[in-house]
Amino acid sequence: MRAFIDANVFVHVWTLDVLLSAADAGLIEPRWSQDVANEVERAFDEVRPGSAGKARAMMAAADRAYPEALVEGYGRRVADLELPDEGDRHVLAAAVESGCDAVVTYNLRDFPQDVLATHGVEALHPDELLMRMVETDSVAMRATMRELVRSKSHPPRTMSEEVAGLRRNRLERFSDWLAS
Repeated sequence: MRAFIDANVFVHVWTLDVLLSAADAGLIEPRWSQDVANEVERAFDEVRPGSAGKARAMMAAADRAYPEALVEGYGRRVADLELPDEGDRHVLAAAVESGCDAVVTYNLRDFPQDVLATHGVEALHPDELLMRMVETDSVAMRATMRELVRSKSHPPRTMSEEVAGLRRNRLERFSDWLAS
């Protein structure tokens, strides 16, 4: 599945970590845009003034790790799209331009399914996307999560701590599955 990741997912770093680990395992193909990167910088700076540089560094690292993920050339589509929040049109435009199956977002109300369906895209909460990956290949997803937890060293974390962190990120179903 090719999935366009909205800025509000990037700011939930634990969620992003799982999605990018799933990408490393070949379970999804992530996409994002420079507009999303700019939103991430603003969001980081709003929460912790002066942290835009940290967001820039994170996005630059993501761009280096996933060079195919950065979507360009979607600007011509933006004006023709209708969404409840005009500021989200660039997300749908980039998702369509890059052939994404889904927009992954915590703000489902801003991406009505009927509107997205006309463009062959659906809006998915990160929890729903993760559960679809579990349904597709639970063995690979569990191995991905074990490797993710094993890779954490600053500070190290246990699977129980990972589950608790993901639950705080509103990944209830995925957390339940992971804890089982």
